[in-house]
Amino acid sequence: MQAVQRVTVAAIAKEAGVSISTVSLALRGKGSIPADTRARIHEIAREMGYTPKNNLRLTRNHMPSNFGMVIRTLPEDSQENPFYPVVQAGIESACRQNQINLTYASLPVDGDSRILEIPRILIEDQVDGLLAVGLNLNQSNAQIFDRLALPIVLVDAYGPSGKYDAVVTDNHHGIIDAMNYLIGKGHRHIAFTGSHDNAFPSIYERRMAYLQALHDHGISNSYLLDCELSREQVHDLVYEYFNHATPVTALLCANDFTALGALKAFRELGLSVPNDISLMGFDDDLLAPHITPGLTTMQIDKIGMGRLAVSLLINRVDRPESAQVTGIIRPRLIERESVAAVGAAKRT
Repeated sequence: MQAVQRVTVAAIAKEAGVSISTVSLALRGKGSIPADTRARIHEIAREMGYTPKNNLRLTRNHMPSNFGMVIRTLPEDSQENPFYPVVQAGIESACRQNQINLTYASLPVDGDSRILEIPRILIEDQVDGLLAVGLNLNQSNAQIFDRLALPIVLVDAYGPSGKYDAVVTDNHHGIIDAMNYLIGKGHRHIAFTGSHDNAFPSIYERRMAYLQALHDHGISNSYLLDCELSREQVHDLVYEYFNHATPVTALLCANDFTALGALKAFRELGLSVPNDISLMGFDDDLLAPHITPGLTTMQIDKIGMGRLAVSLLINRVDRPESAQVTGIIRPRLIERESVAAVGAAKRT
């Protein structure tokens, strides 16, 4: 027996000759839509047999009842980056506080950020708004999200400028602050690893900020140890690079996850952190204070990032025509034991 296909907002929009967003707003009683257009959309929806999957949506003074969340996953990763689970915890906390149900799914992507599999949450009309975590909405991905006709907030994710509300990290100033700290400790030969020219936008921002900081301080020597944002790849590259003579006295990693790979490589080479080489991360993941030595890093308020994203989505559902908003999370320096001043280091 063939399954009966549910009538979608896109199908109603095609029949009515209007945009998907117009249909979505009309069916939710939102937006400045002419009365005759709104009535025609409702009539077409009835004729086509359209029914929202959840009939409890937008109750309690227009507060949303259900949010969806999709989180980018890389199928080839054997060990999951600990960044996004903490962001997810902030999202869940804010949804509980606002009595909003949360449905979430993984969104597998390849190394070029192309979506490999579309979860049911992006197909079925069951949520009032969507939180997209860790995605890069390039041209092909953006088309998928454009068809949803849903309020969307990007969380540590990137899309067409001015199209979606977003919560992102101030990667530029975070790396500038990290470099200022290392240079203030006397380091002039600083390497950066965990990125490349086609890296995910947030990581590419960190890469470019590293180069900008060197330029701002009049330092001509840059040391880009290019690879994917992978603990294993960073380990192998750092082991190979520091197995030979180098003037580098400090290594700044694109995130804490990769810094663990670098630390392992240094230990295998017999190099002491920070006596022989200083090491710094970015994100302040859960393990950062518990490794030896404790990792000096730039802390991102990941819980706050998730909570702010929910607030923006509630606002977008209630005020769909308001101007786009981008919330920027500024990292702060967390000083631990993995960085030493050049004068205090044994290495020359």
